[in-house]
Amino acid sequence: MSLANDFEQYKRELKLIKDQNPYECELYSIIACVMRDRKSSREISIRDVSGARLSKRLCTRNFYGPSGFPDFVILSLEYRAGEKIKKRKLRDGGVLGAIEAKHINEVIDNPEQSKTKNINQLNNHIQYFKKVIYTNGLVWQFYESDHNNKRRKPKWTWEVSLGYNEWNNKQGTEQKSDQCIKWASVEKWNELLSRLDEIRWK
Repeated sequence: MSLANDFEQYKRELKLIKDQNPYECELYSIIACVMRDRKSSREISIRDVSGARLSKRLCTRNFYGPSGFPDFVILSLEYRAGEKIKKRKLRDGGVLGAIEAKHINEVIDNPEQSKTKNINQLNNHIQYFKKVIYTNGLVWQFYESDHNNKRRKPKWTWEVSLGYNEWNNKQGTEQKSDQCIKWASVEKWNELLSRLDEIRWK
């Protein structure tokens, strides 16, 4: 069984990321693996645009919103690179949503109370792509905005927390030394998979 459906393997990989190479890009293959194995992904395409750059070529321009490129875009199977789509017609043109990943140590909290620097980026992605998954690997959030939603602050549709970072102190000192992950139960993992299965991208 792959880590897309196995919580123990998923936990192992996130712990290795945290211990060995704690960078956001390490999560991309994990997220893609989990997403591509979901029922909701059978009639869509999940493309990594984290390294995309805006140029005169049209192949990526449809994925560039007010906060730049997300990490992944969700596309219809019929979408073809190079087709110029008006912003208001993105969904009709096959751009169905986005996924934004964050560093595993970054806090993913209530967006209506958050003062983190990434809240404007998230809000802009929601306004542009309408359906957005936001995750640091531990917390997964899903947002869905109707076409005419002009809210300044995003409101999540659901959130599933698989665990959280906890600081360990060096013995005999008050200095924070490193973090460990406190994992939730497998029921939370099953809830996440069910939630992802139920997303209607189209």
